[in-house]
Amino acid sequence: MKLELYRFPTVLLLLIAWTFISILGGIETLMIYLIRPDAIQFDKFYWIAIMRIVNGFAAILMVLYPGYKLLKNQSLTIKIIGYIIFMFLFILVYLAFSVGQFQLMFLKVSWNLFIGGMVETLMTELHHIASYYFFLLFIMIGKDYYEERTNVLLSKNRLETELTKTQLEVLQRQIQPHFLFNTLNNVVAIIDEKKKAAQEMLIDLSELLRVSMDMDFSTKIALSEELNILNKYLSIEKKRFEHQLNYQLNIREADLNIKLPPFLLQPLVENAIKHGFKDNTKSLYIVIESERMGEMVHIKIKNNGTSLSSMNEGLGIRNVKERLTNSFENAQYRIYQKNEWVINEISLPL
Repeated sequence: MKLELYRFPTVLLLLIAWTFISILGGIETLMIYLIRPDAIQFDKFYWIAIMRIVNGFAAILMVLYPGYKLLKNQSLTIKIIGYIIFMFLFILVYLAFSVGQFQLMFLKVSWNLFIGGMVETLMTELHHIASYYFFLLFIMIGKDYYEERTNVLLSKNRLETELTKTQLEVLQRQIQPHFLFNTLNNVVAIIDEKKKAAQEMLIDLSELLRVSMDMDFSTKIALSEELNILNKYLSIEKKRFEHQLNYQLNIREADLNIKLPPFLLQPLVENAIKHGFKDNTKSLYIVIESERMGEMVHIKIKNNGTSLSSMNEGLGIRNVKERLTNSFENAQYRIYQKNEWVINEISLPL
């Protein structure tokens, strides 16, 4: 488990920081005692260290932390003036506790002696105590800045996650009506001439819609599952076009477990059939294949139909592009022509 100091209560962080400062001060006093034993009595050494911790805690709890909370939501000008005022209050409280305790422990109690001790200590320790004050102040400012930045990033990540989820839901709602509309049109087109084939198409369509309704479009599925979906769709189209449509799957066995968004290939095959039969194409041949190059796997949907120049990008292709962008960082889609083949190619990271 990581130790994340910014999650600690602010007061606890301040007390820990002051304890660290006091330990350094104690080490400094000990070094003086070891080098010059006559400069300080040993029985005063540990009392001074304890008093330094107690006095700092008192100044933090009475002045520094309440003052910072009071100024936190003020304007920059008021903050600067307030920090300076509270610096002097911090110094006065710290010195009052230090001089008062020192008198109680080692000297007689006297108002004149107290005032004299305050003035003398102020002249020698002002810069030290002021530096401690600003060190502790910057801890609070830094902690608040880090917390605010962290909360902003967390909110941003939550918003992006919700946005992506919403986009996926919108894309899912686009897929089913678009696919259903096109397939029902195909049934209508053949129902008079091929009644039995139209009935079988409706049965296959209901099965495919059941699969799509049960599918969680926010997750990825194995390529083998996607090919099962594709086979169901091609079975529908095969009943419509019969011997005019032929297809072949050349998918490497090693690629069958690759993950991709569901119903990603179906719009590309649908697009290939839709455009492939234009310009009086008599017979359409579709090949679906995969190959690996480096850290990418390339899934290609090739058809020997209409040339690329006469094709327009429709809803299905835009849908594929958006889903690839939402699901992968470096996935790519492109369509191009190579010899007699029109090729839709999806490149996915392994």
